[in-house]
Order: sequence, then C-alpha cells, then structure tokens
Amino acid sequence: MTWETGQLVNSMEKKRCPGRFRGFSLIEMMVVLGLLAIMLAIAVPTVASLARVELRGSAGRFRGIIRDSYARAALTGKTHRLVMDLDRGKYWVESTESNVFLPHSPIDLEKEGDGSLRISEDPREKKKRLLENMKDEEARNLLKDPEFTPIDDALGQKQKLSAPIHFQGVWANHLKTWARKGEVQVYFFPGGYMEEAFVSLSDDKEGKRVITVIARPLTGDSYLENGEPAIQGEDAHAKQ
Repeated sequence: MTWETGQLVNSMEKKRCPGRFRGFSLIEMMVVLGLLAIMLAIAVPTVASLARVELRGSAGRFRGIIRDSYARAALTGKTHRLVMDLDRGKYWVESTESNVFLPHSPIDLEKEGDGSLRISEDPREKKKRLLENMKDEEARNLLKDPEFTPIDDALGQKQKLSAPIHFQGVWANHLKTWARKGEVQVYFFPGGYMEEAFVSLSDDKEGKRVITVIARPLTGDSYLENGEPAIQGEDAHAKQ
C-alpha cells in the first residue's frame, strides 16, 4: 500500500466513524456538570422535606396516643401512663387501679435516678394515722406503691420509633428537668386531668431538627412546636 493510499483509507475511516477519534469538548463537559448540579440541588431539599414529613408524622402519632390515654383514664377510672424508653426508642401505655399522687416538688432525676410516681409523703403519713387500727396486710396493700401493667391492646405492646427518628428528651410536670435517658412516664388521671408534658423528637444525631409535642393538662389535647420549649421555673431549679 502506497503512502497516498494509506492516507485515503484513514480519511475514509474518519468520515465513517468520526466519534472514534473525538472526545468531549470543554463546553460539553461544563453542560453535563451543570445539569448534575441542578439535579442535586433539586434532590437534596426533596430528601430533607421527606425527613421532616416523617418526623411530623411521628409527632402526630404521639398526639393521638396522648389523646387516647387521656380518654381511657377518664372512661375507665384508672390512672394511665405513657412509658417511653429513651435509650431504645420504645414506648407503650400502662394502667393501674391503685391511687397515684403527684409529688409536692419535682423529682430530681440526677438524685433519684427514676421518675416513676410513688405515694407522696403527706398522703402516706395521713393514711398511716387513719390505718392504725387496721390489719397489717390491709394497711400494706393500701400504702404500697402503685403497680402498673400494660393495657390489653396494641398500645400496651412495646412499639419502636422508626429510624432515624429518636427521643430528644421528655419532660413531665413531676420532673425537675428534661429526661434524656432511661425510662420516663407521663401520667393521666381518672378525673379528666393529665400532667403537663413535653415529648421532643428528632431525626438527626445533632438534634438540629426537633419537634416537640406539648400536652395540655385540662383537655388532653396537644400541639406541635419546633425546637424544645423552656421549662417554667427551670432556671430557678438550677439555682437551688
């Protein structure tokens, strides 16, 4: 094959398959990168919006549980409580036929280690005086701390928050400060009253996105608030 013939063959191949010998131009690469940036800009807020929707959905479920527990206590004449395991992200509802009393002063979780309600000091002393002539067994049964058992339906079974949603913290009227670990309870009483309570949920480890369910004591209703509200008198407790 002569030199001229080889040149002619190469020229014909380039005409048949021009793409084999040509890469992307700088302009084409910039266009592709620009399209990718636009797609990411659309996708990231969409994912964040979906996460917020799931977080608000979980908060809405707790509003329903609070309203249901309030109604159960009023209808059955039994004290109910919503139990939350902050470490494991689990929650369930229990009830008791025993009398339950709110303490005269908030429980300090750092000292007590447990926020469960027991018979407060004044009613216990009063009952002791009234029961002096009763049999020991009767007195013990009346004075013992309340025994709670899970209610007999789906809410009595331990349910778990859907990851990545977790408890950011819980506060109830009988607690001095926010509970951040362990088990904590919110109580509902037969007389149409519940504790004032805050249940904060988050969907990120840093707790940047937080929604708090705020329960109203006299109605059992609740509403949502972004972030964690301040506890009334929290500063005063901290100074004591």
